[in-house]
Amino acid sequence: WILYDDFLRSLQIINHDGHIFLSIKKDGSDYFTGILRPWKRFTLSNGLDHQSLQGVDYTELLEEKIETPESWANYAICDPTTPSASVVQQVLALCSETIPTGSLPTISKQILRTRIKEGESLKDTLTQILWEYGWTFYFNESGELELWQWNRDSITTAGTIDQSSINDKSFSIEIKDSPEDSVFLKY
Repeated sequence: WILYDDFLRSLQIINHDGHIFLSIKKDGSDYFTGILRPWKRFTLSNGLDHQSLQGVDYTELLEEKIETPESWANYAICDPTTPSASVVQQVLALCSETIPTGSLPTISKQILRTRIKEGESLKDTLTQILWEYGWTFYFNESGELELWQWNRDSITTAGTIDQSSINDKSFSIEIKDSPEDSVFLKY
């Protein structure tokens, strides 16, 4: 019967329409919140195999394509107090799923005209707009969209690299793209 129950549970996941939301807690606090990636394969042999599922953060929801062109004039980049005049909130409103937001900062810089073309993903649109003004987004462990300012107005250096600090030392620098946060589950 155990094999039969595992098989039925797996069929429910495979045949599920829409997103399966996932929340993992550690010591009573949020550890990861996201969705299960679509899963189309199941292997069963002697009841000993574990099935792997991949949980990804809500960035996956923003892969949705824009169906009709959108345009906004003189909107702030992000204004949580006036979402109807905020580009970030307007892009999020285009998503078919509700995207939870943390305590978003007010970025009052107004954009003269924002235009989104049909077929662009919400993720790419949001990334491009925020990056242009020195910001980026991520999802925290509670699944809330947060903004982070990467281009600060003032920077305090922690040290200096010069000939005297690198003599007789070797180092390497590697820059590479990293995928969205994800977790792997086995049951």
